[in-house]
Amino acid sequence: KLKVKDKVYTSTVNCVHDAENKNLSLEDRKLVYAKAMELQGLYNKVNNSIDTINYYQALLKTDSVAYSKRKHAIAFNDDLQKVKAELMGVTKTSIFADEKRVREKVSELYGTFCWMEAAPNTTQLDAITDLKKEYDDQNEALKKTIAKHLPKNPEIKVKKGVE
Repeated sequence: KLKVKDKVYTSTVNCVHDAENKNLSLEDRKLVYAKAMELQGLYNKVNNSIDTINYYQALLKTDSVAYSKRKHAIAFNDDLQKVKAELMGVTKTSIFADEKRVREKVSELYGTFCWMEAAPNTTQLDAITDLKKEYDDQNEALKKTIAKHLPKNPEIKVKKGVE
């Protein structure tokens, strides 16, 4: 469906494999698609972790006056921010985050896979494995941070479904 001003054009698109492209066999195309979907899933996990961090930080700072007087809350927020800084760029010297962290790396690699017209190379496939490991390490750090600080901050009401 395409809308141009007041007109709506509806049609179907049939995507077919280009057999003339000798650099990308049908099996390679399926691999590229599977890896792109894997990267999309990883991107969603990274964003869920960032949302969890943002959720706890918002809860900690609900009462800014009380927050500034609670050393446990400040320590919790600082540790959350350290994990967040590994998951996404947080230092900005321009209108964009200038750091490449897990989320930016996943996004960049996903874009590469989406436009790929040749079989993925070993380096690209290994990069997915490395990014998953990097995310797993940061997700574990997030879980440890929450487990360490949550008991010291009983004023936080934990929302169901938040890890």
